[in-house]
Amino acid sequence: MRKKLFISLLSLLLLAFTAQAQPFLKLPALLSDGAVLQADDMVTLWGWCDPNTEVTVETSWGEKAIVKSDFSTLWKVRVRTPKASFDAHSFTVTTKRKVTKTVSNILFGQVWLCTGQSNMNWSAANGILDARGVIGQKDPSVRLFTVPKKASAYPQEDVEGHWSPCDSANAWWFSAVGYFFGRKLAAELGQPVGLVNASWGGTPVEVWIRKETLSREPELVGSWKTLPYASRKGWDIGAAYNGMIAPLENFVAAGAIWYQGESNRNNAIFYARDFSMMIRDWRQAFGREIPFYFVQIAPKDYKGADPQGALVREQQELVARTVSKTGMVNISDTVEDLTDIHPKYKRPVGERLAAWALAEVYGREVGKYKSPAYASMEVKKNRIVVSFDNAEGGLVCRDGAIRGLEIGDGGTFSPAQGMIQGDKLVVWSNDVRKPTAVRYAFGLEPGNVADVAGNPLLPFRTDRPAQKGQTVPSAAKADAPVAKGAIVVSCANAEVRTLTEGATYFTNRKYPVVDVPTEYSGWQFAAHEGLSKEEHTVTITAPEGGKVFLLARNVNRLAQALAGWEPDLTKVLQYTTNDPAKPGVMVVWSRNFKKGESVTLRGIDFPGFTVIAPKIELR
Repeated sequence: MRKKLFISLLSLLLLAFTAQAQPFLKLPALLSDGAVLQADDMVTLWGWCDPNTEVTVETSWGEKAIVKSDFSTLWKVRVRTPKASFDAHSFTVTTKRKVTKTVSNILFGQVWLCTGQSNMNWSAANGILDARGVIGQKDPSVRLFTVPKKASAYPQEDVEGHWSPCDSANAWWFSAVGYFFGRKLAAELGQPVGLVNASWGGTPVEVWIRKETLSREPELVGSWKTLPYASRKGWDIGAAYNGMIAPLENFVAAGAIWYQGESNRNNAIFYARDFSMMIRDWRQAFGREIPFYFVQIAPKDYKGADPQGALVREQQELVARTVSKTGMVNISDTVEDLTDIHPKYKRPVGERLAAWALAEVYGREVGKYKSPAYASMEVKKNRIVVSFDNAEGGLVCRDGAIRGLEIGDGGTFSPAQGMIQGDKLVVWSNDVRKPTAVRYAFGLEPGNVADVAGNPLLPFRTDRPAQKGQTVPSAAKADAPVAKGAIVVSCANAEVRTLTEGATYFTNRKYPVVDVPTEYSGWQFAAHEGLSKEEHTVTITAPEGGKVFLLARNVNRLAQALAGWEPDLTKVLQYTTNDPAKPGVMVVWSRNFKKGESVTLRGIDFPGFTVIAPKIELR
C-alpha cells in the first residue's frame, strides 16, 4: 500500500513539474514571417501564453512594451509603426518563463481586406481570363494572406494560414479582384501592400454579420430564414464572421473591399439594411471607421419573373448614398455572358475599386472615378429629361443606340428610345404619349451609357427611386398630412376591426396581433382572409386626399404591386402564426392621395394588403 501511495505521489509531482516545465507562447497566423503591417499607425501585437505571465515585446524599429497575459492566456500590446518602406523589420516576444518567438521580414505599408462571395474569391485558377494573362509577373510590393473558409457557431481566436509573396504560384490561387486592386495600389503609392482575402462563394450577407447584432432585428432574421442557404448545415447568422472575421479583429487594416450580393437576390429588398448593418458591425469590431468600397453586382439572367438582381443593385446604391466612407463601382460593361454569374474579367473591377481608395483614402489625383447616378427627371410633353449626379464632362453611348431604356405612363412600361444631350438623357416612346417614369438597365439588359472616363451609368428607375433622399432604414416621406375622413376600402370578405394587441389579423384564421407600432394603436384596419395562391385585390379611395397607410410584407413578389408606395422599415406589426417562432411581420407603407383618388392593388401573397386608418368605410 505504501509503495502504491509513493508511486502515486511521485506521478503527481512529475505531472506538476512537467506542466511547470512546459511554458507556451503562440502568435496568431497574421503575425508571422513576411507579414505586412499598417504603416504609420497604432497597431496591435497579440498572442497567447501561460496565464498571468509577464510578456515583453521588442521591435527592430525601437518600440518596447511589457504586458501581462490574462487568465484566458491572451495578451496584447499597442505599438506605433514607422512610415511605409521596403526595409524589412522584426519583433521579438519573450515571456517571463523564458519562451521567445521572433517574427521577421515584416514590411510596413497598406493593408486591405478582400471580402465577399465567389466573385471576390475567384482567381486565375477558376478561369478569370485577364488574371491568367498577368500571373507570373512577380510583384515584391504585394504580399498575400488567404483566410481558409470556416463557419463557426462561436467567434474564433485564430485562423490557419501564412503570408506569401505575390509570385506566380501564390497569385494563381488568390482573389483576382484583390490582386488587381493591390497591384494598382502598390504601383500608385510606391508602398508595400498586404492583402487579406477572407471570402467564401455562395455566402449571403447574413452569415457575415455578428449574430448578436442581427438578432436585434426580428424582421431581418425572418427574412434570412426564407433563404435556401439557411438550411445548409453549419451556415447560420454570423457563422462566416465567427470563423473568418472575428480572428482578424485585432489586426489593423486601412480598409475593406467587398463583392457580394448575388446570394441575397431572394430577399433583395432587405439588402440595404443588412449590408449597412454589416458595415457598422465590422467597424465597431475593428474599433475604427474603415472605408468600404464595394461592387454593384453584374447583370445575370436568373430565369425568374422578378427583377431580383436589379433590386439588389438598387439596394446597393442606397448603401453607397447613405453610409459614410463607402463607394460603389459598376461593372456592367465587363459582362459577356448573361448566363454566367461569374464575369471572367476582373481587372476593371479591382482597378475601379483601387481608384476609389486612391482618391478617397490617399488623396491621389485619379481623374473621374464615380459613376453617373440618377438625380432628377422632368417631363416635357411626351418626353422625359433625366439629370444625373457625377456626370461632369457629359455622357456617351459606347455603341449603337442606347440600350436598356423603358418609359412608363403610370404602371405599364414600354421599350424606349434615348438621346444624350451633354450630361442629360432624353427618353421617349411613340407608344407612350403621357410618360411619368423612366427605367434604365433595371431589367436583364445591361445599359451602354457611360461618362467620358468610361464609368458606366448606374441603373435606375424613377417610379420608385429608393436611392434618392433616403436613409437606412428607410422612412416614409412626410410631404402630406394623414388623410382626413373615412378611407373607403373595397375588399372581398373583409371586416373593419380595431388595431390593438389581441385583435385577430385575418377573418379566416386565429392569428392574434402581438405588436402594434404605437402611433397606429387604436386605428381601424380592414381585416380580410389570408389567401395562399389567389390574387388579393384591394381598392382604396381617399375622399379628402392626404396620406394613406397600409400593412404589407416587404417581399419581392409585391414590388410591382406596391410601386409608388413607400415602406417605413422602422415600423412593423407582428401577429402570431401556427409556429410561435415565426411570427407574421407586416411593414407600414404609405402613399399620398389626391382628393378623391382611387387606387387598386393586386398581388398574390398570403397576408395581402391591409389598409389602416383612423377611420375606415368598408364597401
